[in-house]
Amino acid sequence: MADRVGILHHGQLQVNDTLAAIKAQYAVNQIVLSFETEAQAKQAATLIQGKQNAQRVVVTYHDDYTETANAVLSQLLANQLVPVAMDRSEPSLEDIFLEVIA
Repeated sequence: MADRVGILHHGQLQVNDTLAAIKAQYAVNQIVLSFETEAQAKQAATLIQGKQNAQRVVVTYHDDYTETANAVLSQLLANQLVPVAMDRSEPSLEDIFLEVIA
């Protein structure tokens, strides 16, 4: 197993560092909320400035998960929007690769 990770794009080394350092610099953490209807998801996405995809809303965060999750849920509940599921999404290496080459 390697201590360092390198990301190549078009034959050029874009990043060469430890996985932890690359994640700290490029990883985008997300909260994924699911709703019963697309209408609820659309309303929630507008309210919390998330990205809607059908009945799901994705919120990107950079601060503490617990604080962000509490703030998101407080906003939703204050507007009588109750998600049926809420998941914390850790970025995959593919997600990080896409961030690096963007």
